Amino acid sequence: IFWGDVNYPLLPSERSFYLELNYRHAYFEKAGLDLNQVFAKHQSTWYTKHKDLLNLYINRFNKIWVSHIYSSEYALELINNGYLSNELRDWAEEQELMFYKVATLSLNAIAAQINSASFRPIEIIRPWQSSNESLIAVDSSKDWILLAHFEDEYKAINYSELVLAKNIGGITFSGRTTDNSPYSGYRLHPTVIWDNVPIAIEIEETPTVAFIHQDPIEFLRLLWLNPNLAQALNLTTSDPADGLYATNENNEKVLKLESWALEYLGLNSNNSLHDEMPKLTGSALFLRRDYFDNLCELYNHTPKYYTRSFKSQDASELD
Repeated sequence: IFWGDVNYPLLPSERSFYLELNYRHAYFEKAGLDLNQVFAKHQSTWYTKHKDLLNLYINRFNKIWVSHIYSSEYALELINNGYLSNELRDWAEEQELMFYKVATLSLNAIAAQINSASFRPIEIIRPWQSSNESLIAVDSSKDWILLAHFEDEYKAINYSELVLAKNIGGITFSGRTTDNSPYSGYRLHPTVIWDNVPIAIEIEETPTVAFIHQDPIEFLRLLWLNPNLAQALNLTTSDPADGLYATNENNEKVLKLESWALEYLGLNSNNSLHDEMPKLTGSALFLRRDYFDNLCELYNHTPKYYTRSFKSQDASELD
């Protein structure tokens, strides 16, 4: 892989990491843009280019990087100003609407994520305390029914080093899930949340679509109802300035996302940038009970709640 006269290597695992980092990369490749050169140069040069700034974000006690935008910003710089500039221009001229939809930052998604901040639901089991996999009955006695959740939890090992556990969960109407995931198998652009129109995807046994991005500029933990199901229930998505929720024809809130970021490393006035990291982050999607009943009627199957956990290492090793 060449950038000018320099050969930057790129492993298959590194390529997969970059493609999963942000939905935009996959859309670029579908449009015919070869991002391998961008990924390879970024992998080989981004730390050297920014190392003086990055020292501020290294938490040496916990052996972890605190989130920053320099890596993502550099990737965008390579795409916009590097060899892809002509290809991007051609794409913009040929498919202007599609280009500006997928090639620019999704400000609606970023705003919705930030403005959905709320309390953590007590019914969700923390990732390090949850079993590897479970399928349980849905508690439909509450006013709001949990449709899906996503949560990351860091915990210390050897009193300092932080290790990660993830927990994902969601409603399924078949007793099984797609690829052992509680979410839809479709990877959609977040703008479909606000389009409020049907889209060309199937309605799966798992009604939740997920927009999970690790990219620090577009750090998303958005969960939403399949747009075709939202249309079948006559729901309209709100303005993201008010968070992420949908209303019915009477302007009543019936679908809502709640997000949280808790237990920061730094808890006193002596903290620095390298302490600005929450150990517990997540989101949960809720549907009002009467609309959950309507959703179940569309499927005509008994719902179950499927959860799955991913742990960095065995929980028994933790402090």
